[in-house]
Amino acid sequence: MTVRVPGSQGGKMSRWPGLGIGFLAQILLLFLWISTGKALTQEEITNIEVYKKASSGVVHIRSTVVRYGFFYQPVPSQGTGSGVILDQDGNIVTNSHVVQEARSLEVTLWDGSVWPATLVNSLKDLDLAVIRIQAPTERLKPIPMGDSRGLEVGQAVYAIGNPFGFQLTLTKGVISSLGRTLMTPQGKKLKGLIQTDAAINPGNSGGPLLDREGRLVGINTAILSPSGGSVGVGFAIPVSALKEHLPRLVGGARVRWPGAILALLGLAILAWILVRRWRSGPRW
Repeated sequence: MTVRVPGSQGGKMSRWPGLGIGFLAQILLLFLWISTGKALTQEEITNIEVYKKASSGVVHIRSTVVRYGFFYQPVPSQGTGSGVILDQDGNIVTNSHVVQEARSLEVTLWDGSVWPATLVNSLKDLDLAVIRIQAPTERLKPIPMGDSRGLEVGQAVYAIGNPFGFQLTLTKGVISSLGRTLMTPQGKKLKGLIQTDAAINPGNSGGPLLDREGRLVGINTAILSPSGGSVGVGFAIPVSALKEHLPRLVGGARVRWPGAILALLGLAILAWILVRRWRSGPRW
C-alpha cells in the first residue's frame, strides 16, 4: 500500500518513514516546549531573589482595639497590618495607624511562630511606629536598609505584605513619582512620599517597599482608591525619614537616665525638707 503525498506527482513513499519523521518532530516540539516552559527570564529570577532575600524579614501584625457600645459594653475589634524587622533585638517598624489605640499586639514571623508585642514609640506626624518582640535571634531576619535619596521614577520596586490577611504576598511595580504630599484621614500631612503602582491593599500598611537588591527603600503607608482596593496609586514613606527618626523610635521605651536621676534628686530634696520641718515641730 502506498500513501500519496498531496501535491506530488505519483511518487511512492512508505508510511513508516513518514510516521518516524512525524514522531521525531513531535518529540522535538515537546522537548522545546518543556525547555521553554522551565527557563526563567532575568526579570523572573530577580523577582524570586528579592522575595527569598526579604520575605523572612516581613511580619504580620494583628492588633486588638477595644471600643465601647451604646451601653458602654466593651466591643473588641481586630486590625491587621505588616511590619519590617529592624534588628535582632526584636525591633519592628510599622505604621503608626496600624498599632494606635491597640489594647494588645501580636506578631507572626516568617516561620509561623506568634509573639506578643509591645509598643516602643510612635510618631503620628510621620505615621511611623516601632514595636518590639522577645524572640530568639535566629528567628529574626532584619531587612537591610537602602537609600531612598537615589531613587528614580521608573525604577522597579517590590512590596511584600499581608493584604487582606494573606501573609507574605509579593507585588511588583515601578516608582511613579517622588516627593508626593498626602493628607491622611486623621488630618496629618505626610510629605516626601514615594508613589508606586505596585499593588498595595489593606493589610500592606507598614510593610516594606524594596529595590531590586532586596533593600528597604520605603514603608508602605497609604493608597488612593475609590473602592478601597489597589488601583495602582500607592504611597510609601522613604527610608531616609525612617533613618532620621530611628533613634527616637527605637529609644522610646528606654529609661532616660539623666531625667530619672533628676527626678530622684528632686524627690530626695523634698523628703529632706519635709523631715526637717517635722523635726522642728509645728509652727503656729
